[in-house]
Amino acid sequence: MAKLKTKFSLVLVLISTLIIASVAFVLIASEKQQILSDIIVETYNFGELSKSKFQDAISDFLLTEQSVSFESSKNSLLLKNTNIDQMQVYSFKGEQIFTDSSELIAPELDRIKSAASSVKLQDGKVAYINNQTDTLSFQNINGQSIKAPKPEQIINWVVPLPPDFALVFDVNYQSLQDRIAQALASLIFLFAIIAGISIVLAFFFAGRLTRPIRLLTDAVLKIAEGDLNQKVRFKSSDEVGQLSSSVNKMAKDLKAATKAKIYQARVSKELELATKIQNDLLPKTLPEFDNLDIHASITPASEVGGDIFDVLKTETENLIYLGDVTGHGVPASLISAISSALMLNNLDQKDMLELSRRINHVLHQKTPSNMFITLLMMRFNKNKLHYLSAGHEQIVRYQSKADAVDLLPSGGIALGLFPSLPASMVVQQYTLHTNDVVITYSDGIPEAFDHKGKQYGMQRLQDSLKRLASQTEASAKTIHDGILEEVNKFRGGYEQKDDISLMVIKKI
Repeated sequence: MAKLKTKFSLVLVLISTLIIASVAFVLIASEKQQILSDIIVETYNFGELSKSKFQDAISDFLLTEQSVSFESSKNSLLLKNTNIDQMQVYSFKGEQIFTDSSELIAPELDRIKSAASSVKLQDGKVAYINNQTDTLSFQNINGQSIKAPKPEQIINWVVPLPPDFALVFDVNYQSLQDRIAQALASLIFLFAIIAGISIVLAFFFAGRLTRPIRLLTDAVLKIAEGDLNQKVRFKSSDEVGQLSSSVNKMAKDLKAATKAKIYQARVSKELELATKIQNDLLPKTLPEFDNLDIHASITPASEVGGDIFDVLKTETENLIYLGDVTGHGVPASLISAISSALMLNNLDQKDMLELSRRINHVLHQKTPSNMFITLLMMRFNKNKLHYLSAGHEQIVRYQSKADAVDLLPSGGIALGLFPSLPASMVVQQYTLHTNDVVITYSDGIPEAFDHKGKQYGMQRLQDSLKRLASQTEASAKTIHDGILEEVNKFRGGYEQKDDISLMVIKKI
């Protein structure tokens, strides 16, 4: 956190430095332009105000060859303007009368004879002072107004002393350098003061900012260690305060999520155990029949389902059934487990109608009113198929000789729905011939959906059975697997809404 505070302070100081430096640059540039403008005005005013004194000095000393007196008088006048350090004197005829240096460039004769002061620029152009205005303005030799020249471009200045002489001043801009140096020194001093204040303020505000961040960091570290009761006790309406509230909410949500995760893990473990128990209730292998080939399976829509099937066989009796409890999940699995236990416990009951009554009585008494099971029970006796439907899906039959598929009558009502069964429920029977096939299933097959919302339907199921069962060498497993493959292909990966059960019985 100390590093963050230091970095934040350095950033603030750097920003302050850049701002001050930028302001200083602008101020110096502005000051320079102002100084240069002042130099032009001061030089012009100096020339105009000193005309008579220079003229007297020329007449009294220079022309009378009193050079010492002239130098003294000239130097005394030039001291009043530090921007001029060299001077020339010309007659109106262009003759040089006096010069401080042989290196000074002689002005043009037009400038010497002109009644107006003029300046020569670095590009060789000449600008004349307009004496007809109250403000300092410039014009060309033709009297046309021109833009004021930049002071730093001026090489020399010619001031007429009518009627006989003209002064030529060499501008050195010494005052410009002095004044800029003075302004720079003042700005450096100001910068030092502001920089010191910036450092103090930077560390102060950095401390104010990093303190809540330190509190947040400590709280997050403790939360990461598992202390989900940790809270950041920092209140503010700014972003840091909002972050503190978010951290507190995160700890609260993590605590709730941890509890939910523990609960979910427990439920998942229980569902895993329930799945194992339900799988154990299903037959691991099916008993063999001399004249029947049977294959069946259940694919639950969730961890546990509500579909059941079994093939029970003793030395004298056999009972085959497939049922479908309303819904799926844990409640349906409990009803299916109860139903399986009741079927096994009443295996000695040869009358399937009486067996249905016993199961219906128990389910109606011991299960919720909105929970029931549709059930199809079958017994085989040589070539005869005896079956009883309790509100279950119709049996689909394939007749080998006719190479045709039809639906056997259904009927009855689901078990557990009403206290007693209707008188219309009866055991029905049909004759099966070699290579005939019957299938029973849960409604998860005909009611399977694809991604467009279409159902698989009974017609597709019948077509599938006919196509697969017409191959005389096809086993019950081959037919079973083929039907489920076509159902899954139709669904195309769309969510399985209900349990899918299928039992295929082939007469051999």
